[in-house]
Amino acid sequence: MGVDSVVDWTWRRVRDELKHLENLEDERGGARVNPNPNPTTLLDRSIQLEAYEEYADELEKAWRLAAKEEKATRLREERRRRDAFVASLRRRRARGTLGLRMPWRTFAANVLEDDVAFLEMSRNLSGSRPRELYDDEQEEMEAFAAEDRALVEAAAAKVGFEIVANVTTRDALAAAVRGVASLPARVTGETGDGDGDEKSAPGEEVDGEEVDGAHPRRVDSKEEDEAERLRVACGDAVAAAKDRARLAARRKERALDDFYHLLRSRRRDVPIAPSSTWADVERALAGERAWIKCVGASGGGVDDDGGPEGKGTDLSTLVSKPEETYRADAEAVFVKYVEKLGRREEKAREAMEDGEAMDEGVYDARDDEDAAVDARRRRERDDPSHESDGRGGKRERRLGF
Repeated sequence: MGVDSVVDWTWRRVRDELKHLENLEDERGGARVNPNPNPTTLLDRSIQLEAYEEYADELEKAWRLAAKEEKATRLREERRRRDAFVASLRRRRARGTLGLRMPWRTFAANVLEDDVAFLEMSRNLSGSRPRELYDDEQEEMEAFAAEDRALVEAAAAKVGFEIVANVTTRDALAAAVRGVASLPARVTGETGDGDGDEKSAPGEEVDGEEVDGAHPRRVDSKEEDEAERLRVACGDAVAAAKDRARLAARRKERALDDFYHLLRSRRRDVPIAPSSTWADVERALAGERAWIKCVGASGGGVDDDGGPEGKGTDLSTLVSKPEETYRADAEAVFVKYVEKLGRREEKAREAMEDGEAMDEGVYDARDDEDAAVDARRRRERDDPSHESDGRGGKRERRLGF
């Protein structure tokens, strides 16, 4: 009975086997015919059960020990395969076959089809998968690219070159910072497979070590490497300016939508009529968050007690002034809104008969503009996923937003 018997042999099965042996003894005439009967048939059932439990415990211990050793061996082998695959990725980074932001599908289809390290690691049952290790390499390259972009932006500011969204091109930026932006030398990867096909300068190391028997090299050791890094960094800086402008436009649109919704929702409370002025509305709404986001904390309004602001509650101590406000745009929204109220009032009065009182509800009619604003505000509140660039927002994180 081997170690697996602890799983295969239950007490019920053992009892059936013992009963079978007893039946054989009976068929042979018991002790009278068989001078050497099976000793298990002469034991009490409780003694048999006790012996079985002791033996089963021993088998279980042996089985657990064997399983633990087998798992440790498997994990060591899987770790070795992962390390070999990472070393392969670093070699390909050094050669240029693994580039920055190369899609995994493209890399796997064009490079890994016959890669021994990849095929070996695909056999692993646990731990990181090849795609996850590939993403780790891409994240490291992205971190280096972000550092290069920051240096390019600093160089552009130093020479007085402004990066304007949707205006500045990558080539124009590269021409402006060439010779000013100093990209640091970095060491990564290796030059070859360790078979002698490719050589590297002696003494160069990756963290003081050689990887898989191959020597590392500097990725910017050649002029074309440095030029490529500058080209990528300038492209990232231009893309970052576009993203910053896009996000700023979205913040402005969101703030103005909230401001417009504030005017509509508080029209009856203020009240807001076609004859209302900006000063009238400011006195009533200056403490609202949507107002402060667009206009800022007013200094010349009145507080809730009717006195000059500063003698009552100081709004500036409650809500800090945002970095950017849109007072002129908010005033334009207000003018447009009261003009809309005036048109609704004029239209309602034309349909009224002599002596009929006008219904205040005509001011609260909902038109297409109101529906569009409500839809945008609902989308911002319920579905923020549209802010990403199609890759789960990684671009904004990469650009440092």
